[in-house]
Amino acid sequence: MTIDLSKPEELKRLINRIAGDLQEAHGLKRLLSELSGSLDDSDPLFNSFPTYWTLCSLGLRDAYLLRLCRIFDQEKNSLSLRTLLLTIRDNFWMFEQAEFEERLKDNKFVKSLASIARVPTEKAISDDLDFASIKNPTVKRLVQWRNNIGAHLGAKAVLGRANVLEEDPFTAADIEELLEGARNVVNQYSNLFSASTFSMRFVGQDDFQSLLAIIRRGLNQYEREIDEEVESAELQ
Repeated sequence: MTIDLSKPEELKRLINRIAGDLQEAHGLKRLLSELSGSLDDSDPLFNSFPTYWTLCSLGLRDAYLLRLCRIFDQEKNSLSLRTLLLTIRDNFWMFEQAEFEERLKDNKFVKSLASIARVPTEKAISDDLDFASIKNPTVKRLVQWRNNIGAHLGAKAVLGRANVLEEDPFTAADIEELLEGARNVVNQYSNLFSASTFSMRFVGQDDFQSLLAIIRRGLNQYEREIDEEVESAELQ
C-alpha cells in the first residue's frame, strides 16, 4: 500500500526511519558477534557471570531480528521497505531535477549533483519490490520465522506439528543477505533523492571493549582481595 505524502520532506522522513532501523540492526548484530568473539566458555569473565552474558546475547539477538522483521514487514498499513518502495514508485516526481535542486539549493555542488539522472527506473523499482516482498524466498522464510517464533509462538510449531521451519529454516546466511540487500536498496534511493547515504557503522561501536577491560580489572582486583583475605585468615 502506498503511503500518502503531501511534500518531499515526508519521503525523507520515511527513508530516514527505515534507515534508522537498518543501522540499529547492523549495529546490534555486529555487537553480538564481537561480544561473542571476546567471551567464550573458558573466559573467567564469562564464567563469573554466565547468566548475565547469556541473557545479553539473547536480548541483542532479539533486538536486531525485531528490526529486521519491521524492515521486511508485509503488513500493507505499516512503514516497511516494501511500502517505502511502493510510495517512491508513486512519487517519482519528487526525484525530478527541479525538485532535487530545490531540496539541495544550499549545497554549492547542487548543479553537478543534479546533472546525474535522479528519477528511479521502473525496472529498478520493480526488482527492488520483488526483493522486499515474499516473492523473495528469503523474505518468505523471515516472515515464517516471525509468525511462528519472533512475534508469535505458533502452537503447531511448538508441538512439532509444523515442519515448515525445519524443512525451510531461516538461517544466519539469510540474515546477512537481507541486511546487506536492504542497505543497498535504502542507500540507492537515499542517494537518488538527496545525494546522501547511510553508514552502517557507529562512532564508538567498539566501546564495549573498554567496558570489558574495566570489568576484567575489577574482577582481578576482587580476586586478589579474596586471596589476601584467605591468606590473612590462614596466618591467624
